[in-house]
Amino acid sequence: MNKKEYLKKKNAYFKNMDEIETFWKFVRQNNFRHKKLNDALLRECKKGREIFCQIADTWKKEDIEVYHSASYDDEWPFAIKVAAYERTIMFYEKQSKWKEVLEISVQAMEIGIGSPWYVKRINKLKKKISESS
Repeated sequence: MNKKEYLKKKNAYFKNMDEIETFWKFVRQNNFRHKKLNDALLRECKKGREIFCQIADTWKKEDIEVYHSASYDDEWPFAIKVAAYERTIMFYEKQSKWKEVLEISVQAMEIGIGSPWYVKRINKLKKKISESS
């Protein structure tokens, strides 16, 4: 991906992140009961995950200092907040859709968003899923 393409997609990522946060606010205000808002949130989150996946490798190379400053500790050099993953996970948790939460959390880890937030969620979910089986 050339620099111009990368910057365009990175800007799209940040615009999408703002849209996700706006939808998240409205979904919460409606107690997760408004189907059109819920669907719009999940659609924006999916779009955000797709954009993030397209730029993640280049972003790691181009902006490595951002990741070190955003890291929780030295063990997680690519630990940043990715609303597209976090809001999807939080939404599915509210719906008690544990397998979906686990799937999205694992995807986040696989792409390199290795923050302790995801590790805790994955461990919690594995336990929850095994208890309910």
